[in-house]
Amino acid sequence: LDCTWPLEWQSEDIPVRIGFDTSYPPDIREKVRANAKKWGLVDGQPR
Repeated sequence: LDCTWPLEWQSEDIPVRIGFDTSYPPDIREKVRANAKKWGLVDGQPR
């Protein structure tokens, strides 16, 4: 499975990288990080 894009694509055609820090506003990220252990998450992984 090749998950890369063709080299000839223009930079505006390449999908934007997403993740926790870019998908949620700061207040939500802070709440999740503050409660992660209480919610059973350690280093972002379910226990």
